[in-house]
Amino acid sequence: MEEALTSASMCFARKPVPKSWKRWGLYLIESMVLIGLLFLMSRLVPVMPSFVIALLWAVLTFVMTIGHVYRVVVKKTYRQVRYREGGMHARFNNGRILSIIIGFVFSAVCSAGLILSTPRWGTLEWILTVISIPLYIVVFLVADKLSRREYTENYRLSGCLFWSYIVVGCYWLFCIPSPRWYGR
Repeated sequence: MEEALTSASMCFARKPVPKSWKRWGLYLIESMVLIGLLFLMSRLVPVMPSFVIALLWAVLTFVMTIGHVYRVVVKKTYRQVRYREGGMHARFNNGRILSIIIGFVFSAVCSAGLILSTPRWGTLEWILTVISIPLYIVVFLVADKLSRREYTENYRLSGCLFWSYIVVGCYWLFCIPSPRWYGR
């Protein structure tokens, strides 16, 4: 097989692409596809029938709720190890219904806001949305460097994800202008 490789490709064959580059390349592709779908949604929502908007709202709410529930279940399962079986703390920690309800309501409000606001977005909002992709990568890499000192290897990824979500969430909250701020 090596005979078939040209000298240029041999140079690249000796230096395999690190897994992190593959991961970030896949992230960039997925995030650009999602922004494309968000843009398509923003253009089609004004002409969609109401039942299609309701279906879109249900799907977005479901996906957002699943992300929240996953995090809550993992966190509660991790905490459950600390408590004695049958104790008051263990029973309270086992309850997930309230967390699921809160996550569902929050997800429903956020997805409705997204559906209703994207048709009014201008160029500035779309540029800021695209900027959030490399911002997430930069924050993740900085958090990864800092987390090596703070987290054990098993929990480093969750720490990086947590801080990346916080920073990009604050960016969205404070940098993406609301239409009411500039008179639309």
